[in-house]
Amino acid sequence: MMHTVLLVQPNAGYFLQEHIGRPLVPTGILLVGTALHHAGYQVKIIDQRIEKDWKLQVLEVLKENVICLGISCMTGTQILNGLEIAEFVRSHSTIPIVWGGVHPTLLAEQTLENEFVDIVVRREGEETMVELTDALKNNRSLSGIRGVSYKESGKIAHNPDREFIDLNKQPLPHWELIDMHRYINAKPGYNSVSIATSRGCPFDCKYCFVNAFHKRRWRALNADNVLKMITFLVNKYGINWFQFDDEEFFIDLGRSRELVGQLKKLNIRWEALIRVDDILRMDSAFLKLIKQSGCILLGVGAESGSNKMLELMNKKITREDIIEANRKLAKYHLKSEFYFMVGLPTETLEDLRKTVSLALQLKKENRRVRIASFFIFTPVPGCELHDLAVAHGLKQPDCLGKWGAFHHSIDNTAWFSKDMQRAIRMLAFTSPFLNDPGDTYPPLYVKVLGRLYGPIARQRIKHLFFYFPLEIFLAKWLKLYY
Repeated sequence: MMHTVLLVQPNAGYFLQEHIGRPLVPTGILLVGTALHHAGYQVKIIDQRIEKDWKLQVLEVLKENVICLGISCMTGTQILNGLEIAEFVRSHSTIPIVWGGVHPTLLAEQTLENEFVDIVVRREGEETMVELTDALKNNRSLSGIRGVSYKESGKIAHNPDREFIDLNKQPLPHWELIDMHRYINAKPGYNSVSIATSRGCPFDCKYCFVNAFHKRRWRALNADNVLKMITFLVNKYGINWFQFDDEEFFIDLGRSRELVGQLKKLNIRWEALIRVDDILRMDSAFLKLIKQSGCILLGVGAESGSNKMLELMNKKITREDIIEANRKLAKYHLKSEFYFMVGLPTETLEDLRKTVSLALQLKKENRRVRIASFFIFTPVPGCELHDLAVAHGLKQPDCLGKWGAFHHSIDNTAWFSKDMQRAIRMLAFTSPFLNDPGDTYPPLYVKVLGRLYGPIARQRIKHLFFYFPLEIFLAKWLKLYY
């Protein structure tokens, strides 16, 4: 009888998730499932984000010869949903419950203190999960499996870390493990889906957990393997718009130039993230090639308009660099979306003014600019600014369940006055309305509401007038904001 591994993706509960299209492909559990599939196991993946009847599906899988349950999660709401899944499975089965992903990796000890966690797979899960599943199937000790933390005789044990894997020696995703059609965003004339072509980042931004998770190591699929993956998805599922879900797509300019040159031949659209300093070091030929290859959007991490805050974040860029990069993108008619972050420790109202003025200047100088929501800084474990937040009064959750309420929220900025908290909350709420709501293919009622409210939001932002936030109460009543 074939042995089964059940992998579940908990709902992340992101702001307005139901209004921004279909969820991203669950890359983490898909790649773990791919490794298990090639090792001879039957893999069942259930995505709580799209399966309303996930409990019934779990019960059906538990009728099979299931070795273990795997749950992947990040800090925040995903933890609460993961615990709900684990508790449900525990009430119907005695199979080991394995947690992986960013949060369990960075806080393995505390995660294992929870009664619904038996084992933690730290960092990358492909090779570790295969070895772990083999051991569980054959009732062998877990002591020799690198990258695993587990409970044994009432104590918690942590095995040594596993070396990072060579991405180019791994099989390409076994897409048949998921219903790809449920992750495809249909846009006028296009079918869009997310894929990842690299892992990690060599930079050292102080607000980011990626440094701790990947140890500042960046690894990438070579251009040939990326093209194999893209060609398969084009031919199999009719995908012609790709969102590259990489931390940064242009870290190796030689690789990205080769890849972009190949994308030009495919007659597709694509979008990716890019650093400001990468834009500045690109020559005109490369920028022209990006435009000609079907690039529909570049996401740019500006983060702040205050040089003081950029230095605190260790972004290695300045306000002036951001302005220069925007002008360079405008010259080559490349559409971009700039990301900003507010609510960091030591930030002042004057810093917010500088960020707002920069965002308005970027839009004024480049009509192809979008401004993403001003994200509220979340001091997640693993980032250096988390420690600064603690020094400024942040009270850390003391158990796994409490981390479930820890997300992009003004509640995690206890160091600010009420007026400053109000300003940050309203900036996060109003900033998306700096853009034409039709740009992102929202439902009609979202588009109508956006165009009605847009002028009010822009005046609030321009003058930093955030008193009497009646629109937030209305949005909560309409269940458009949480």
